[in-house]
Amino acid sequence: MNLKIPILSMTLVCGLAATPTFAKVNVDADHIRRDNVVVSKGETMSDNIVTSGNITVAGVLKGDCVSMGGNIILSGSARGGLTAIGGSVTLTGKVDGDLSTVGGDVKLGKGARIIGDVSVVGGRLEKEGGAVVKGSISEVGMGALKKNRAGIDEGRPQACAGLRRS
Repeated sequence: MNLKIPILSMTLVCGLAATPTFAKVNVDADHIRRDNVVVSKGETMSDNIVTSGNITVAGVLKGDCVSMGGNIILSGSARGGLTAIGGSVTLTGKVDGDLSTVGGDVKLGKGARIIGDVSVVGGRLEKEGGAVVKGSISEVGMGALKKNRAGIDEGRPQACAGLRRS
């Protein structure tokens, strides 16, 4: 069985639009890992990773990675997208691809460099001085996802209230 993980597409229309991009990884359901994945300093892994555990990259990762319920910590480099669902991302290394979280925070340390877009849905983005993002940054807080009758009655969906795009 072949499935795409994760399947998530969101567009908010209200003067601003956020279209988070998520890693699309084709994987057999039998090959979803349930363990933590570690790429140590000096090591290179050329593979897509889909796991329910944590992902730690101090070396080089060539491929997309998706963690469902775990955290991603990257101090090395990745050539591919990073997606955390229900977990956070801490980055002090380099990513050549998009970075996305749903229900988790993103912390970009001073050495972080992302050549791609950053999308944070239901979490917070913390960007230290010296962190570089060569793409767009989209944040949608949990409050923006809640419906509010007063916001709808005013003709503007409340979902737009918490949207920030830079």
